[in-house]
Amino acid sequence: RRVHGGVLKYSKFGKRRKESPPHPRVPSQMAEVRIAVSIARLLKSFCVATPVKSVFQCVGPLPLSIDEYAARLGTYLYCSESALIAAAVIADRLYFANAKLFGERSLHKILAACAVIGAKFMDDKFFSNSYYADCAGVTLDEFNSLEASVLRILNFRVFVGPLDCQIMKVRLERPSLPTSPRKHIVTSRVPETPVVTFAYP
Repeated sequence: RRVHGGVLKYSKFGKRRKESPPHPRVPSQMAEVRIAVSIARLLKSFCVATPVKSVFQCVGPLPLSIDEYAARLGTYLYCSESALIAAAVIADRLYFANAKLFGERSLHKILAACAVIGAKFMDDKFFSNSYYADCAGVTLDEFNSLEASVLRILNFRVFVGPLDCQIMKVRLERPSLPTSPRKHIVTSRVPETPVVTFAYP
């Protein structure tokens, strides 16, 4: 068992898992795929030159580029557009919490973990982590570790409000906008008192 990441491997869908969707969505007709690819491009802008070693790092050759991987997640996760936008907000908060996690070999697993957390937060119906692990191309144990790592780093503050979604949607639709989360995004948090919306300093 590798401590720092693992090899991404992919399985076929709809043959052994009873909960697998009967057929994949058609990528060319899906808003979810376009949003997922936009998120991948946003994450690429977060990459640092010398990322730290983390559970998110992949070892060995990457079978898919981050754009291809995002399209795969958008096709097979069967989550809503709102869930993907929430995933972008969560990834943005992760970058604000520890920017050194983001490297070229870490984006795949960060995107997968944030997408599933967004789906569980925003969607009424979602699949088990076993299915999500198959979509992400990792083992169930590793996927559980990825999800738990994101939640711990964010201290379980993954509430995403309407204003967060609106601002992130604009950022994804207009990639020419500055991408620094410290200056250009407003993020809601979940304090003990009612939700307060504020801008990062």
